[in-house]
Amino acid sequence: SETLRVRVPPRATSGQQDLDIDFPEDDGGDAEVPIWVKRYAVTTDAFHDKVSFISFGDHPEFMLEGQTLTVEDATTVEITGDGATAIVGDGRWDINLTPTLTFIDLTADFSPAVTSVTTDIGLGPLFDIATAVDIALVADAAGLNVVDLTDPYNPYSVGLTFYPIEDLAATDVELTPDGTLAAVLGTFDDTVRFYDVGFNGATLLGDVVQAADGIQDVQITDDGQYAYVLSGGGEGAIPPDLDLGN
Repeated sequence: SETLRVRVPPRATSGQQDLDIDFPEDDGGDAEVPIWVKRYAVTTDAFHDKVSFISFGDHPEFMLEGQTLTVEDATTVEITGDGATAIVGDGRWDINLTPTLTFIDLTADFSPAVTSVTTDIGLGPLFDIATAVDIALVADAAGLNVVDLTDPYNPYSVGLTFYPIEDLAATDVELTPDGTLAAVLGTFDDTVRFYDVGFNGATLLGDVVQAADGIQDVQITDDGQYAYVLSGGGEGAIPPDLDLGN
């Protein structure tokens, strides 16, 4: 006889899950009911200023949602580790003093919704975004911005760390699962540099790994112990008509 509205915890996995309802001081009234948890993959379309969503459950069937969101210059996208928030960055190849960073709540009732839009983070283009726990790292044209995501409705930058002069186009950045170490790909000099990351900013460490020519992507394993680099492909996120010899 009661209607209960529930908020699915962000860390709940997709597919059909059991919801336990415990009515205090009630004799035999507790219940277990099945609910469907929806999770999303997110795609960007910079040409049409559009973000689309693909929903999936615990089976190999994927469905393109009818809903799209209008997000200016939607280029790079990252989803936080708990699946709750998508961060969409303005990666158009222009020097832009106020690139747009858009935060989308993927746990909003019925459909994803934009919760925050800021032009106070980064110097365009925004090449890449990495997330871990309550922290994000935004790689832009000048350096690395550490973003506090403790309150996803009020994200803010704790400060910018500038790149070394020979590494002004770090087109890929990854964080270890605990968010304390970043691997930053230097496109022009084919190196991977490492930064200590925290809510006080990012600090360049002395370790530099010289990778093969034409590196364009780096990934860190789930245990945070290894990084893999893809090479031989060109200048990463930089458009192919900007040929610098790699």
